[in-house]
Amino acid sequence: MARSCPSPLQPAMLLGAPSFPNAIAWSDDNLIAVASGHLVTILRPDLPVGGPRGVIKIVPSQPLCVGLVERQDLLSGCLLPTALYRDDKPVVRSISWSPLGMAANSGCLIAVCTSEGHVKIYRPPFCDYCAEWIEVLWT
Repeated sequence: MARSCPSPLQPAMLLGAPSFPNAIAWSDDNLIAVASGHLVTILRPDLPVGGPRGVIKIVPSQPLCVGLVERQDLLSGCLLPTALYRDDKPVVRSISWSPLGMAANSGCLIAVCTSEGHVKIYRPPFCDYCAEWIEVLWT
């Protein structure tokens, strides 16, 4: 019976399951980004045991403004009962890596498209001990 060689790639734990088609992307500098909900987890496929290489948290940009209702109109009986709902937690719909050399450390930047319709560009942290990536552009 032939003995198989152990794979240099190991499984890694994610904080959530990917939910969109473009939720996984591999960069030219050997990082894998996985979008799940409002988080992007950045992994190194050769070192999954040490945890994620980075995390990007997407936070809501502005609260929903629905307008004002005058106090006397509340009791007049002419308002229809309405229920407004807005999911205030944006989710990541798509991610894409830049070519190698675009970041200050000659690495890759990552573009994150949110359900709010914004595109945010992030760079890796300067310190290897910091997991939070830094936002450099918001559109």
